Amino acid sequence: ALVAARRARVDAALLAPVFATASHPGAPCLGILRTALLRRGAGVPVFALGGINTGTARRLMGSGVCGIAGIGFAVEPGWA
Repeated sequence: ALVAARRARVDAALLAPVFATASHPGAPCLGILRTALLRRGAGVPVFALGGINTGTARRLMGSGVCGIAGIGFAVEPGWA
């Protein structure tokens, strides 16, 4: 999908789910290492999505993602 995004010349792509999510319990997630590797070969800016909160957002530092996306973290205390 990231190759297709690059070929389509998108401005950025979402990569998900990076971490376990409440909306999809038990679904496999990418984790930090795979996210960083996929981001490196993407050829477009990548936003991390899935299971983002204050703790997981900090874990993404150094992964190369350009930002985070999500819904749950927006209602978490401390993000406003």
